[in-house]
Amino acid sequence: MSDEKKTKKAKKKLKAALTDRVTFIVKPYNGGEQDWPFTNRNRFAFYRALVLVMADAEQVRDKWQEASESYFPRISWSQPSEWWDTIVRRVDRLADALRVGEKVTSENMADDVIVLIADRLGMDGAEMYQEDFDALPEHEDDGVHDMIEVLVADTDAVALWDPAQDGMSNDDRPEMGIADMSIGAWFTPFYTDHVEDDEFAASIEASEDMRYQAEVIGMTVRNALEAFHGGGTPDLISDEAMAVINKTVRNGAVTALHALYNKHPRTVDWVSFQRMVKPDYWEAPELLPEYVEFLQANGGESGVLGRI
Repeated sequence: MSDEKKTKKAKKKLKAALTDRVTFIVKPYNGGEQDWPFTNRNRFAFYRALVLVMADAEQVRDKWQEASESYFPRISWSQPSEWWDTIVRRVDRLADALRVGEKVTSENMADDVIVLIADRLGMDGAEMYQEDFDALPEHEDDGVHDMIEVLVADTDAVALWDPAQDGMSNDDRPEMGIADMSIGAWFTPFYTDHVEDDEFAASIEASEDMRYQAEVIGMTVRNALEAFHGGGTPDLISDEAMAVINKTVRNGAVTALHALYNKHPRTVDWVSFQRMVKPDYWEAPELLPEYVEFLQANGGESGVLGRI
């Protein structure tokens, strides 16, 4: 069999594997409110590129323990199948929105990576569907592939493919103004609520869930400090000082939780500053011994608290 016939056969096989059970919807993007650069042809090409990205993600997911190549950055190849399941869902969300013409934007670093891959593939995802592509309405902006300017929140993610930047993906670089590209941060929302600055500033308040968590943190810290406050050793902390410390810990905990939950640019800056001023001599946090002992007690049986 000639190379040309092999190529045609391979493309036919791939097309069959990627054939969707859904139909591409020809319509103005986002109800016509934001048509550029999402013409029907551009949207179709990007949608088909995302289908290729999904096929690639599914392949790595099924063989993640021996993955040796992928469109995705190398640091992601060894992630477990559950992690790749989430990636597949993120690709599907983006692809389906473009398929039906609904407005969509990147919500986290994983979305940015997915969109950048699709942009690199360009027309590769549509070339096997040339007849379908040619049947779509023409537009003067066809071929203008600037959709990443609208879809991607932060183009810093391109560094994930650059061998010269090896290691940059492993931690925050707030002093360089670079977003957290570590694997653990890929699914962290850039923004919890998409609100204007004035609206955000006028509605700063800790939720009941944050307060609940802060109280648990505060009580855990308070109990850990009990050894220095009437816990068998000379009191290093007076009752008066302990009351102030307890309140400060609770308030500090709920403040940190609010900043971590709300991925607004101001809260992100606040968190980045805390990480930047963290003393170099601080040891890595560890679970309290009494907590570990509690979990290991009674063979891990639940309902222990009811018997204390």
